[in-house]
Amino acid sequence: MVGYLRVVALDYDGTLTHDGQRPDDDVLQALGSARTSGLTVLLVTGRILPELRASFPDVDDWVDLIVAENGCVLSGKSGTRRLATPVDESLLKALLERDVAMRKGDVLLAGSADDRVAVMEEIHRLELDCQLVFNRSELMVLPSGVTKGTGLFDALGDVGISRHSAVGVGDAENDHALLDVCELGVAVSNAVVGLRATADTILEEPNGRGIMELLDRIGRPDAPAIYSPRWQVQLGATLTGAAVSVPSSQVNVLVCGSSGSGKSYVAGLFAERLIAQGYCVLMVDPEGDHQGLGRLRGVVVIDAQDGLPSPAQVAGYFSQRFTSVVLDLSLVPAERRHAYLEKLTVEVEKTREATGLPHWVISDEAHESATGMHPESGGIGDGGEGRWGSCLVTYRPDLIEPEQLERTDAVIALGQGGALNRHVIDLLAGVCGETPERISQHLSAVGPGSGFLAVRPHLGTPRTFRVGSRVTEHRRHLRKYLQVSLPPERCFHFRDRHDRPVAVASNVTELQKVLRDCADGVLEHHAKGKDLSRWIDAVFGDEDLSMALATIESRLSGHEIAVSEAREAYLAAVRAAYPI
Repeated sequence: MVGYLRVVALDYDGTLTHDGQRPDDDVLQALGSARTSGLTVLLVTGRILPELRASFPDVDDWVDLIVAENGCVLSGKSGTRRLATPVDESLLKALLERDVAMRKGDVLLAGSADDRVAVMEEIHRLELDCQLVFNRSELMVLPSGVTKGTGLFDALGDVGISRHSAVGVGDAENDHALLDVCELGVAVSNAVVGLRATADTILEEPNGRGIMELLDRIGRPDAPAIYSPRWQVQLGATLTGAAVSVPSSQVNVLVCGSSGSGKSYVAGLFAERLIAQGYCVLMVDPEGDHQGLGRLRGVVVIDAQDGLPSPAQVAGYFSQRFTSVVLDLSLVPAERRHAYLEKLTVEVEKTREATGLPHWVISDEAHESATGMHPESGGIGDGGEGRWGSCLVTYRPDLIEPEQLERTDAVIALGQGGALNRHVIDLLAGVCGETPERISQHLSAVGPGSGFLAVRPHLGTPRTFRVGSRVTEHRRHLRKYLQVSLPPERCFHFRDRHDRPVAVASNVTELQKVLRDCADGVLEHHAKGKDLSRWIDAVFGDEDLSMALATIESRLSGHEIAVSEAREAYLAAVRAAYPI
């Protein structure tokens, strides 16, 4: 877990301490060592602050922030502030008149769970918007909607660390929200049954000894990952409707397949679902496929057409409320692109080491760039210090460094099974532990719109699945096809009815110009052979536009429409598919 988890959020009573008094010295020394190594420690307690400091006078020396009163109050070196409006004074007065003993905090009221009926009756009578929260034999009355989880959210914002870099630890009923907010939810061995049932892992030791056990585990580079069922990226579903997912964290992923098989579509799907869960993502986009992700909340698209910011500026985005970045390099020449990514690698790895952000680096066309290809130098697609958070997308996995392939936990193979070469089949077999022959059988069921997921045995079994639907629009190579010139052998060569060359289109912009200006006979000549639709399908892999052009070609060659109508229809179809 080193380099991945940055915050440990600890309950106090029953978790950090076993008797309600100051934690044992060896527990505090473990906390001190963890903070020295870079871990932020937050205390998240139901205690009223003066009562906490009465039993633990030097608490501020051992933690970075205190979330007190079950999420109602935040206290640190910069002072104390309320996170909610105090419970109405009328409730305390009414309960005292009924001889119900209650203690008043800055926001909440605290008492005994034995008095819950009387408390509920008075809340109902006074028509107040309050909630009752239990902590074993204790009862707290809080403003509705306030939990340890909401308080922790505020604390994490203050320290500038994502919830997906946090582990929460508790023991009682009021700790459910604390654990749920964090990337990993942990229960000490003495926790109540309900919390043990929902925690991602249960420590072997109770109370403070359990915290020492956890801190030791976090500090070991060889510690095994703990995967939470709360944080999963659903890629799609099997034919029977069963979800097919990979963990949202602590894995490295490879997406591979033949050209036009849907690799970039799946990369965008993966990014969408990570971003929806609040993960911070860097999408390196050399072909301009992923600008649509900019419509998602918290995503910034950096367009090379507007000038590239410095690598340090790009890395700086990730600390701004955990922004995700799409880096569109489609208009940057390959040589300059590689040099830029080498510098960006250094800056991003600095940011990951300091803050754990971005959680994920997704490198499309990973075989073409330095991205993720040099793990010995901390490549941008490398798992980094924490080993995880890389998604490489390529049709040439044989060009990826062997060290990175060895760290791959999940491989998504796309395209017709027969189009996947022996290298990919061997890679899939090595990841999931099956024979190449068995992998070939799996791949025989893979067709358009489907994929094959191979995962390490501890993550599950290999499965064929239908790829899920995207939220944002995916436009394959949109910017590239609009403005970047294709190689001469892939350009469209316009000819007249005598088969003489008249013009060449090397991208969509030039295609639109020639369609507007060419003679009627040129359009009629190409309509007969369905040349334009076949070119769009073969070069762009755009089936929708190819079908639209084929319909126009059929109508023109069949004399159903005039050339002028066909010309306008051609232009409209191309503009709709590739708006300038």
